[in-house]
Amino acid sequence: MRGSDGGEIVPYQAVLRLIGARLDAEHARRVLLLERPGGFVVRYHRGQDDTAVHVLEFDLEDLLVDRGRGPGARRSRPVFRRGGEPGGYQDVLRALGYELERVPAYSLLLDELDDGFLVTYQHVDATGGYLIHKRMVVMGSQDRDTLLEEARSRRTHRRGLFS
Repeated sequence: MRGSDGGEIVPYQAVLRLIGARLDAEHARRVLLLERPGGFVVRYHRGQDDTAVHVLEFDLEDLLVDRGRGPGARRSRPVFRRGGEPGGYQDVLRALGYELERVPAYSLLLDELDDGFLVTYQHVDATGGYLIHKRMVVMGSQDRDTLLEEARSRRTHRRGLFS
């Protein structure tokens, strides 16, 4: 992630993991995450019947300081659970962050749908004259499962090499 001011590139994987852990702790549902200059704003509801809108703001500087000592692996609920296997916001956002870093992406908007996420971001195309492109991806439950499985596979493979 490159700051809106063109500043340093920040690792989405670590930052989104921390935001996801907080959302899990808040029992969040129907999440809307928007990257803003210097951080993120997250709007969400709690539980199925909650009509109140809750808002969290995350300053990038605070997230970077806390990323080494995040809230741990506490997962309050699964994100559109499929096949009985949980995948809280922490897991899904961390895995999504890995993919966004590979692009590399910036100016992220993530909107939770009934069965997935709408993800939009910008990236610079180095092969096409360094033009800025906007990309939109609809990530359904099957895509989410694939994303989580690939993330688990990376962790398992990494552990296998150094164990």
